Amino acid sequence: MVAESIFWILAVFGLTNGLSTAGLFSPMWNKLKGSKNYVLHHIGDMGLCPKCLGFWMGGLFSVMYQPLTSSVFVDMCVASATTWMLYAISCKLVGSCRV
Repeated sequence: MVAESIFWILAVFGLTNGLSTAGLFSPMWNKLKGSKNYVLHHIGDMGLCPKCLGFWMGGLFSVMYQPLTSSVFVDMCVASATTWMLYAISCKLVGSCRV
């Protein structure tokens, strides 16, 4: 159970970190962020924020792959918190942060 939980958290972090900080996806997020449409603008904001994107990736992993707990909302909160902590640690180690 512990190994599966660690795998789940690291998978969510890896996907979230890749989508939110990779230069490949930045033009897409910036284009959405620059949209005049209210929903698309906020999706673009969310895509550039590892904490926000981690929340929704946690829900996606919980529904599509394997739930970490018995509650999807708790999974989303755990994913957001651990993603943000791992992102902050990696920022300190690398020395540059986007958020």
